[in-house]
Amino acid sequence: MWRLAFTRWDKWDYCSDDRDKYLFAPSACSFDFPVVMYYTLLPLYEAQAEVTKLLEGIAAGEQKWFTNFSELLTYRNRLSSRLRLVQHSVTIRNPPLGGINSLPPCIEPENFQEVATDSLT
Repeated sequence: MWRLAFTRWDKWDYCSDDRDKYLFAPSACSFDFPVVMYYTLLPLYEAQAEVTKLLEGIAAGEQKWFTNFSELLTYRNRLSSRLRLVQHSVTIRNPPLGGINSLPPCIEPENFQEVATDSLT
């Protein structure tokens, strides 16, 4: 079941096929729990490799060509949304002393002014 949910979620990719639909903040969806469980059941080295790949993708995003700032933010937020789930799966493997929720923590807004300023320098 987790793999089927992951496959559908991965193909959907936060509406990446929809033209002119921008993702202005990291996003949550109804597939969060099954996707986290999918990553939790992967071998740890695969989940950690995915975390590394997503972090590198976020860092390298500002070096890619985008037609406008909204596309850059959307690209970054799609990767951030994915990263949030993979990181939570790693946390589930090593829960803190007080326990852990099955769902990732609430999404906190980033300081987009810093992102904008950093991308201009």
